[in-house]
Amino acid sequence: MTFCFLIVYVPFLIMIDTKSSLRFENNIAKILSQAVDLFRETGLTELADKWDRILKNYYMKKGFH
Repeated sequence: MTFCFLIVYVPFLIMIDTKSSLRFENNIAKILSQAVDLFRETGLTELADKWDRILKNYYMKKGFH
């Protein structure tokens, strides 16, 4: 009986882990994007360009569009 219980609920736990992982990755992208905007607004264009490259590389590695 316990074995059947685990089979039913394990996919649900994996799904939760995938969602939290995706949420974490989205938060990283959001933080990088906000940093780029902040640097541009404060006139730190060189720093904004560097962080923008980091953000673009992050998008490419993670497969975001």
